[in-house]
Amino acid sequence: MKKRPKPGSSLELKVDQDRIFEELSERLYTSYLEAFRELIIQNPFDADARKVEVNVQPDVIEIQDDGTGMDIKLIEEFLIIGSDVKEESKKSRSGRPFIGGKGIGRLSWAQLGNKCVIYTQANGEAHFIEMVRGSRS
Repeated sequence: MKKRPKPGSSLELKVDQDRIFEELSERLYTSYLEAFRELIIQNPFDADARKVEVNVQPDVIEIQDDGTGMDIKLIEEFLIIGSDVKEESKKSRSGRPFIGGKGIGRLSWAQLGNKCVIYTQANGEAHFIEMVRGSRS
């Protein structure tokens, strides 16, 4: 028979961040093409990009667009999985309706590789973000 906690005692719900990340990123899309679509169509569209360049090499997929980029405030929100940086406004700066909105599509890179490097520029400031599978930083 299992022991029950004593009345008045408290238990803490814990989360295995690496496992949750794996579950979300691996089950997000049913194919690599859907993950690729998120990165080369949906994200640039939501950032008002007019031009997207894709360079595919054996170990690297490089995607470059002329979208609005992310300032430090947007990067901080972007790095919170599940946060909806698009919730306040349903449209981009140019008036395009946002495609995304659940705050999970940003994990699509994890279906394509183990590491994602983002160079972004907004309001005259450049930023560098590196995300690695299995790393909590």
